[in-house]
Amino acid sequence: NVVVGYAGIELAAFHAADAKDPQRDYGRAILLSSVLIVMLYVIGTAALIVVLPQGDIDRIGGLVQFFHVFFHDSQFDVVTKIVSIVLALGSLGATNTWLISPAKGVFAAMEHFQFPDWMTKTNEHDVPVPLLVVQASLCSILLIGMSLTHSSDQCFWLLIALTTQFSVILYILMAIAVRELRVLQPLTHRPFAIPASWLNIVVWITILVCSFVMLSTLIPVENITGWDLLKYEAVFLLGWIVLSFPPVLFRNKITSSVKE
Repeated sequence: NVVVGYAGIELAAFHAADAKDPQRDYGRAILLSSVLIVMLYVIGTAALIVVLPQGDIDRIGGLVQFFHVFFHDSQFDVVTKIVSIVLALGSLGATNTWLISPAKGVFAAMEHFQFPDWMTKTNEHDVPVPLLVVQASLCSILLIGMSLTHSSDQCFWLLIALTTQFSVILYILMAIAVRELRVLQPLTHRPFAIPASWLNIVVWITILVCSFVMLSTLIPVENITGWDLLKYEAVFLLGWIVLSFPPVLFRNKITSSVKE
């Protein structure tokens, strides 16, 4: 969950150039954000462990469960309802961000590659509707497949693990790309650049940590009951196939565009 909490932090790079001093401010902002994310997760998890028995913690509604247990026998029981409403609103806001961002990213890539005309259409608000439909279809397939699991806890964990795998793979590729671009285009102006003395260290730490996280998600956790290792790994393989289908489908067109 901590890794998923970091997912999307790279989007801040799009706004780095807007800072007064990107080389100073952006690095500090990322460092501060990283520390705060870890602290919030660690403190929140510690609070759950102290208040709730380990075997009774709900991985989906654990936070609401915590407030319910904490305030249930007091006059502040209304706090649980308030927290639930705030969490629901926050989740809707986060969903809205994750809904449009991937489609916008793919749509931006379409300016450089060849895609079917129907996928490049937008509505009056410049929203790539066909891409959103494709995205929703892929997510629906994943959710339908995950709904066949034995419990919502298992479904939640598998989705988190699959999301984590794709996130860390992206970060590994980004780390490699950063190093290659610094070597191939050393004179290019960048609003923020990792100091040369730290470049290789940062890249290799990123690759090693992400590789460790990816391998860790392949190990079943205790709440995945009734699953043998083969079935567990098959779920990840199916998710990889579904999520990797679009790039494979347009591979030839993308390759020909790059050559041109």
